[in-house]
Amino acid sequence: YPAIIPTIKNDKKLIIGEVIELKEPKDSFKKLDKYEEFNPIDKQNSLYIRKKTKARFKNGKSTDCWIYWFNVKKVMVPT
Repeated sequence: YPAIIPTIKNDKKLIIGEVIELKEPKDSFKKLDKYEEFNPIDKQNSLYIRKKTKARFKNGKSTDCWIYWFNVKKVMVPT
């Protein structure tokens, strides 16, 4: 399934995607966290980890946003 994994290419982190504005972030994050299997109390055992980052647009402007990173440590650790 689709997932974002942190990588560095030419000393730059680059992800091409979309930025959306949430009208009710608190309620929306509760639903999104459940969907992405992210538990803010138990991040290490979450399938994805939500982190704040800076998004830069083609026009040069930027904004803070949240991204769900795939928790590689969770799937790579034998149980």
